[in-house]
Amino acid sequence: MKIEKKDIPILKGLLSELIKPINSNGIDFDSLPKDFKQNFNNNNNDLDTEFRRFANIFDKAEAGKFEQSQIGWALILRTSNSYGFDFDDYFKTQNRKERKAELDFQISKIKAKTFIPVLILGSFGGIYSGISLLKDFGIIPNKEIETQQQADEIQNQESTLIKDNETIDNLQNKILKNSDTIK
Repeated sequence: MKIEKKDIPILKGLLSELIKPINSNGIDFDSLPKDFKQNFNNNNNDLDTEFRRFANIFDKAEAGKFEQSQIGWALILRTSNSYGFDFDDYFKTQNRKERKAELDFQISKIKAKTFIPVLILGSFGGIYSGISLLKDFGIIPNKEIETQQQADEIQNQESTLIKDNETIDNLQNKILKNSDTIK
C-alpha cells in the first residue's frame, strides 16, 4: 500500500488512539478523526473501505496488525512496534525506495537497449583478434605475407633481368668495339 502525504495525519491519529491503554483490544473505523468521517456523508461502506486501507498500511509498516473480527469489522491491533513508530520516516523511506526502483527500471531499460550493439561489436572484435592470432602463429596462412613474398620474388626476377640485360648490352658494346678495332 502506498502512503500519500495527506494520509499521514490520519495515520498518526489512528496510531495515537491505538497506543491508548483503553484500546487494548484494537481500534475500528470509529477511531477515525471526526473531520475525516464527515467527508463520507455517513456512508459506512466507503468509510470501512478507507479504514481497511489504513489497516493494511499499518500491517505493511508493522506499526499494527490488521485483523477482521468475527462479525466482519476490520480491526487494527497493537504490536510491539506501535510504540514510537513514525509515519513521517516511513513515508520518506517508502518514497526513497520508489524513486530507487524507478531509477533502476530506467537504467535497466538503457542497459537492455545497449546490450545487443555492444555484444555484436565485441563479437566482431573477438573474432578479428582470434583470426589475427591464428595468422601470427601460422595456423592460418597469411595471404598478405604470401603476396608480399610473391611481389618480392617478382621484383628480384625483374632486377636480375635488368642486370642480365645490362650485361648483354655491355657485351654487345664490347663486341662492337672489338669488331671496330679489328677492321
